[in-house]
Amino acid sequence: MIIVLMNDCAYGAELHFLAMRKLPVGKSVFPDVDFASVAEAFGFQAYTIRTLDELRALRPVLSKPDGPLLLDCKVNAEIAAPFMGEFAEFEARHQ
Repeated sequence: MIIVLMNDCAYGAELHFLAMRKLPVGKSVFPDVDFASVAEAFGFQAYTIRTLDELRALRPVLSKPDGPLLLDCKVNAEIAAPFMGEFAEFEARHQ
């Protein structure tokens, strides 16, 4: 089993919905949690990934994991998913 955690230290969609509406976003963000350490405490192999090169370096481990594995992939919370733009266009047309 491989778990991939896309970790933006926020409730990503909520953060962008609030920002689109010019509302406070403070309750949608939280401190960075080291999920890799938490997973290791439960017996997982775990890695924190910050770059594509770090992910590529794990290719041998990912191809033959030895038990459960967690990847804590740190992603940029400032980048919104494409559907957020589509939602904003929909809202603009229906106001």
